[in-house]
Amino acid sequence: MKIRTGFVSNSSSSSFLIYGVCVEEHGKEIEELLKKHGIAMEDDTDVFDEVDAIIKKEKLDLTWESGPDGSDKVWIGKSWDKVGDTETGKEFKTSIENDLEKLLGKKQNGDTFEEGWYNG
Repeated sequence: MKIRTGFVSNSSSSSFLIYGVCVEEHGKEIEELLKKHGIAMEDDTDVFDEVDAIIKKEKLDLTWESGPDGSDKVWIGKSWDKVGDTETGKEFKTSIENDLEKLLGKKQNGDTFEEGWYNG
């Protein structure tokens, strides 16, 4: 049994607000990330679990949100509700961009993503 520790919703709609980057779940960036960590991208590779494990192993302060069923979009970053009490917006963004660079291996320019969908 797999237990997902990320964003989970039992409602018929889902949404999130995150600062980070949007990548394709089976795209070049993720394939290179897995390869860097000795993981081959195969048809049965659980990309979510593998990337989540890498984020934890590297001790990065990032989260991973996936789109609705059938979507190949993945957002990697941090929710805006995680801004520290004394942290400026610039400090928040810079820390995420630094962690994204460590994870994906190149400088990342983050953006704010607000997504929502109906699971009907």
